[in-house]
Amino acid sequence: MISLHFAQRQGYGANAEARNLVREVLVSYRILFAQDKKSRRHFKKVWAGKGQDVQPEAFLVDLCTMRARELQRKYPLLNNVLDPIGNVFMSSEFPFLGNRLLNLQTFGERYKPMKLFDLYRDRRETEKYYTFWAVIWIGGASLLLSVVQVALAIMQVVLGFRQLKMA
Repeated sequence: MISLHFAQRQGYGANAEARNLVREVLVSYRILFAQDKKSRRHFKKVWAGKGQDVQPEAFLVDLCTMRARELQRKYPLLNNVLDPIGNVFMSSEFPFLGNRLLNLQTFGERYKPMKLFDLYRDRRETEKYYTFWAVIWIGGASLLLSVVQVALAIMQVVLGFRQLKMA
């Protein structure tokens, strides 16, 4: 993993292009793995499943699993470098890796859930997500009421025949 400290130690500190590349790599890791709690948890789970034979650099684990404040406390050199505010990034912010990040974004946007469980977990389009749950709840309630209605109709028919036999 390339770190700012490594870049400065190797004499890249004066080279603005190398600094920008290092910053892009670090910010890309943060965007992909550390933007929210679920992403950080997923990164931890993936690396925990790798076993002892494959261990990432401690800085990479910190970069992808710590919140911004914790990371900046532990690595003061990273202040004002990581975690840009917001979820929208301009392509000019990523001159080196911008095309690759755009390809990842395009792939994520094109992916459509194929299984019911995937649809349940997909929260990219909140309108579809809530429509799915509305159909589940309203449809389930309709089915339940239909079964109750049929049961009551059967009971009514049975009681009607009993009354005819008595008369």
